[in-house]
Amino acid sequence: GGSTRVDPPASWVRTGWDDARLPFDGAGTFAEREPGGSRYERHDRANSRDTILVNREQVAVDESQGVRFGRTIIVPVTGSVLDQDVQAIACPANRRGVMGAGITGQIRLTGGIEIEREAMAQAPLTIGSAISTSAGALGERGVRVIIHAVVSDALGAPTRLDIVRSATGAALWEADRKRVKSLLLPLLGSGLGPGRLPVGAVAVAMIEETVAYLRRFTCRLDRIVLPQHDAREAEEIRQALIDARALWWGLKV
Repeated sequence: GGSTRVDPPASWVRTGWDDARLPFDGAGTFAEREPGGSRYERHDRANSRDTILVNREQVAVDESQGVRFGRTIIVPVTGSVLDQDVQAIACPANRRGVMGAGITGQIRLTGGIEIEREAMAQAPLTIGSAISTSAGALGERGVRVIIHAVVSDALGAPTRLDIVRSATGAALWEADRKRVKSLLLPLLGSGLGPGRLPVGAVAVAMIEETVAYLRRFTCRLDRIVLPQHDAREAEEIRQALIDARALWWGLKV
């Protein structure tokens, strides 16, 4: 069964947490409920803003090195992309649905040629959109869906950042439509031939678009996994996520 949302009294001040609100009392203090818990603490009202910001950061960045945005935690990881525990995998695609190298080639090699055939059967695909196919043999690893995010006209053709942004949002929407709880989301627009985009620019654009999507929509995803080449890149992405949360997620307050 589902739950019913009950709006708090108008005198309560909303924090950035989805499940925490601060009721001020007449003594100049407020009670604060920890998200997911039942313990209350008392704080001086004059220092409330600093306290809220500190506690929000502590809750936002958890022990798994991910950063939380509402119900969804975004986690940069290293290691084999196909060994991640996810229900859906996104990959860059072209309008023909032909699967090339990189993670797309790994998916075809491990999951089977039928994944590519399903994608090609839906061609021509729309630039900036996303479609889904079955996961083939990857289903044995718990993967239910492959999401093809269309970022180029043909195999190896260049792309643009606005297309990457559109395809990122479309991939997230498709994951929600397929009702999966976890998604592997690799870089979608880098390394695509002569007009390839810088990795850093693609990463920032995708993080911004992902955070914007999570702000705009009620997302079913519990976890978004961002694969990285090494620990240094993973830490850079984690810091970028923390910065994005501070800059953009606070707009919900």
